[in-house]
Amino acid sequence: MGTQLISILIPFYNEETLIQRAIMSCINQTYKNIEIILVDDFSTDNSINIVNKMAVEYPNLIYVQSHKKGVGAARNSAFNKMKGEFYTFLDADDELDKNFISVCFQKAKETNSDVIVVNTQVFDPNSNQISKFNYTFDDRYFANQLGLNEIYNYNINPSAWGKLISSKLTFSFPETIFYEDKPFVVNILISANKVCLISDKLYRHHSNQKSITRKTIYSKLIEDSVESFFLELGIIDSKAKEEIKNDLIKNAFQFQLKIMLDIYFIIKIDKPKLDFEVISRL
Repeated sequence: MGTQLISILIPFYNEETLIQRAIMSCINQTYKNIEIILVDDFSTDNSINIVNKMAVEYPNLIYVQSHKKGVGAARNSAFNKMKGEFYTFLDADDELDKNFISVCFQKAKETNSDVIVVNTQVFDPNSNQISKFNYTFDDRYFANQLGLNEIYNYNINPSAWGKLISSKLTFSFPETIFYEDKPFVVNILISANKVCLISDKLYRHHSNQKSITRKTIYSKLIEDSVESFFLELGIIDSKAKEEIKNDLIKNAFQFQLKIMLDIYFIIKIDKPKLDFEVISRL
């Protein structure tokens, strides 16, 4: 295997209890030529001290402060610092399997793919595996922009994490909305020379009941979902090949309807439990 530099990008906000776990999952990668870029989204807890202390011990750990509040802005700040041939995002409360980089990078070289998507293990707040969110599929790859359909077929999660991406594909995230991941992921999938899915469960996603979308449901969440969708449609309209454009747009509409139904049912079911105050950080 080659020795090309791989960048791991970790935005974080007030993750003092979990940030060390995320960092160590990067340090312990079997592929060693990595840089770990941690972008602080204006944390007010002890997260920054933890990161700076670990940076003394691990020189490939780079601390950055975002230029503006919000996850999208933090990720864009990480782009400005990274130097790797490929990059991946890691949420600060999640973990990478120790073989994530080595397996994904090897597969990228073998298949000449710009994007590698791994299978995911999902855990509840008590670290119990949630089986219904753990999918099984065969390794396969897609060319001619057909990888985008795998979002709409529920084989690719429209989140930024769980993917190794060529640095040739670095598109800005929207910085002021929820659902900032989806336009970005649509952009990389439709722009990639080839997209490869691998069945290995190499990303450990921890479901967090305190996450921003679970504790705050109000009109902005719905509005941002629609804005994100129109950004997605604009990308498809400008980049999709004519022979598949109509099918992609139809599939995108059907997928968006499912998202809106999910939001509706979350509001109906969880309304008594939710905090409806506007988030000042947006």
